[in-house]
Amino acid sequence: MYTDWNNHLHLLAASGLCIVYVAWRANLLRRLPLPLRHVPGPLIAKLTGNWLLFIELAGKRTTTVHALHGKYGPVVCIAPNELSFNTIDAVETIYASHHSEFRKAPWYANMTRGGVFNMRDPAEHRQRRKLLNHAFSQQSVNEMEPHIHKHVRKLVMAIEKRRKDGPVDARHWFRMFAFDVAGESFLGKPFGGLDCDEAPGYVADLDSAFIVWDLQGRFPILTWLLRQSPSKKLQHFFTADDRIYEYGADAFKDYLQRYGRSPQRKDLLTKLIRKEDGDGGLTDEQISGEISNLTFAATDTAAIALTYMFWELAQHPELQDKLREELRKIPLPPASGIPDHKELVNLPS
Repeated sequence: MYTDWNNHLHLLAASGLCIVYVAWRANLLRRLPLPLRHVPGPLIAKLTGNWLLFIELAGKRTTTVHALHGKYGPVVCIAPNELSFNTIDAVETIYASHHSEFRKAPWYANMTRGGVFNMRDPAEHRQRRKLLNHAFSQQSVNEMEPHIHKHVRKLVMAIEKRRKDGPVDARHWFRMFAFDVAGESFLGKPFGGLDCDEAPGYVADLDSAFIVWDLQGRFPILTWLLRQSPSKKLQHFFTADDRIYEYGADAFKDYLQRYGRSPQRKDLLTKLIRKEDGDGGLTDEQISGEISNLTFAATDTAAIALTYMFWELAQHPELQDKLREELRKIPLPPASGIPDHKELVNLPS
């Protein structure tokens, strides 16, 4: 019975595609007000963005969009109001320019609980960035070096310890490294990801939160109904973001208790904290939210970049030799045994 019904579904889907194709060939769909109909891309993308949802649920969005770029070129229509760019020239125009007027997609309004990441209005976003940018100056980042060096040593030890027993999941350890550095930088303490084989519970909450935000944006009523479920597993899943922000708030309070509002400690959070008698800047509540956002924003981006960089190096032994040759010429600080950033920044490679 199930097999017959499954066959019927496939037949209906195929029939629907045929109808769409015939209508397109007959010029019927081309007369519809589809603003991106002239941009290269699959026919279904001109009509609906929901087709990509099923691709995402199957975990194949990245490979699918990559394949579309291989077929259609550097700019591809993937939804009636959405384009995908695969060209370096577009990065500066869309993302890097401080005067960019491109708005973030509506999806971002459902991501996080406020803060710079979900501000879609360019003017509002620029104003919040002004209050955060000084924390990311080159001097501030360089002052974090002693803390980062500590975790670099831990990362090397964790990998060396496990590679004797066979292949190592490099992505996991790069993620734990980025995770602990983010915690050290924004919360004043690491999560302990490099100290054990299992990822901390915060990581599972982080992964769940992104799914919850996506569901909330696409299916708000369904998400609300699921949140009312008496199932403890469902309740735990749908409250993942609660725990993320609770952890950030508790970590911020703990930081203030340990270091005060004028801490001698050098980290990125130091630059954001308002003095007792100061005015302007971010409130404690805003800082707490931003550091929670920054912690998970920094983790996967850095981990993915490190994973693919080392994967690329693994394919090119000649690049490894070149890097080693350059690094051997750099004096190593006796305290850490790790090159300083100022020594690395001007290397040819």
